[in-house]
Amino acid sequence: MTRPTRCPAYLDRASSPRARTRCTRRIGLRMVLVLLGFLAIPVSAFAHPVILITYTASFRFDSNELQGFTETWWFDQVHSQQILQMFDANHNGQIDPGELPALKAGYFEDLRDYNFFSSVVLNGKAIPTKAVADFSARFENHTMVYRFFVPLKIPVAASEQELDLTVWDPTYFTDLSPRGSDPFTLDKPAPVAATVSTADDHRHFYHIAPDIVIMKKPPFYLKMIVVRFKKAG
Repeated sequence: MTRPTRCPAYLDRASSPRARTRCTRRIGLRMVLVLLGFLAIPVSAFAHPVILITYTASFRFDSNELQGFTETWWFDQVHSQQILQMFDANHNGQIDPGELPALKAGYFEDLRDYNFFSSVVLNGKAIPTKAVADFSARFENHTMVYRFFVPLKIPVAASEQELDLTVWDPTYFTDLSPRGSDPFTLDKPAPVAATVSTADDHRHFYHIAPDIVIMKKPPFYLKMIVVRFKKAG
């Protein structure tokens, strides 16, 4: 026997006031439980990106190690103008060398708490990204461009190793997507054998939107950059 979808006492005016009150309370409780269920979903589940960034990554080797990788970010034009207005102190339409430290401190260094949006995994083990080098910023073609180097210093061994890089914002405030048709490159000498490709990152969702949580649609995974490398020969 199936239960009625609604409480008869709630609709039946002939029911006693006590019965209608009990029914109303049950319906109210169900509504509260549903609301609490929504509140239990992380805020990021309903977040939508506000900042749009396209990026490239270049992985640098020498004969003995993977030294690290260089990322270049291109901000959307609306946010680019906002960054320029905040840090172009002399209003010449550029980020001059004297203005760069303030920009880095005010609009980049805080990303340390988020691994600078660069999630690195070596042979299945996460490597925190807590330091970068050679940070620069320039404004060209109405676009703010960041560039920085993430040092790794991973020895190249005879057996193959795998480095996975996922460029993403765990708060979903920023959308980061690869730029152009060939966004990932290798800078390596002959003694190193290496390849670069992409794959689904099953550790991270691209976006946990309401249609995934509520409508049970399959998740859309982020793309990760996969670098496999070893000694040549």
